[in-house]
Amino acid sequence: MSVCGIMKWISIVCLFLGMSVQAQPIAVVELFTSQGCSSCPSADKLLQEVVGNKSEKGRVIGLSFHVEYWNRLGWKDPYSDQKYTDRQRWYAREMRLSSMYTPQMIVDGREEFVGSNRSRLKSAVLKSFENEKESIMISNLKVESGQVTFKFDCFEGNHDVINFAIVQKQASNYVPRGENRSRTLTHSNVVRYFQSIPFQKSSYMTLPLPDTDEDLMLIIYTQDTSTLALEAVSEVKL
Repeated sequence: MSVCGIMKWISIVCLFLGMSVQAQPIAVVELFTSQGCSSCPSADKLLQEVVGNKSEKGRVIGLSFHVEYWNRLGWKDPYSDQKYTDRQRWYAREMRLSSMYTPQMIVDGREEFVGSNRSRLKSAVLKSFENEKESIMISNLKVESGQVTFKFDCFEGNHDVINFAIVQKQASNYVPRGENRSRTLTHSNVVRYFQSIPFQKSSYMTLPLPDTDEDLMLIIYTQDTSTLALEAVSEVKL
C-alpha cells in the first residue's frame, strides 16, 4: 500500500475512534479585491505568489473574493458577487473597522491589512503557522451534471460555522473600462461559489459548479464566529 493509502486509512481509523488527524501548519488568506480597483492588481499578484507555497514551516491556502461595490464605476467584475461583499462587511462589523476597502487581506480570520503589504502578509502567515489547524475529511466526492457532491467529517472544537468555497485556480481576462482599463488581469484561487452553514460534525453536501473549463478546487474551513479564528481546513482538486 502507498504512503497516501496508509495515511487515508489512518485518518479513517482516527475518525472512527473520535481522534483528530495530525494538525497541520496552514495559513488561510482571504483577499477582498476587484477588477475595478486600480490598487488591487498588486495584491492579486501577491496572492498568486503565496498560494500553494510549501516550506518546512507550513503552506498557504488562498481565496480571492471579488466584491461588487466597484462595479458601478465603469466595469463589472465578472467574478464579483454580493455574497463576497457581505462576507467582507461581516468582517468589518465584527472587527469594528471604520470602513470597507480593497485590496484587503485577512489571515486566519484574525489579522487584516492592506492586501499589497508584503511584509504584513509574511508576518501574519508565519504567526498563523504557530496555530496548527485540524484537517477536515472529504470523502465520496463526485463531480457530475454541473455540481459536486461529497461527505465531510470534522472534529470537535471551537467551530460555529463551516465555510465551503469553490475556487477557480487561475483566471485571466482583458478589462476594457474602469480604473484598470486596457489591462489584462490575472488572478489565482478566485472564489466562484461560497456558502456558510452552522457547524455540523458530519454531513453530505451538494454545491453548484461554475461553467468553466478551468481547474477548480473545493476548500472547506471552519470558523469561530466569536473570535473569527479559523480552526480546521482542507482543500481538494475537483
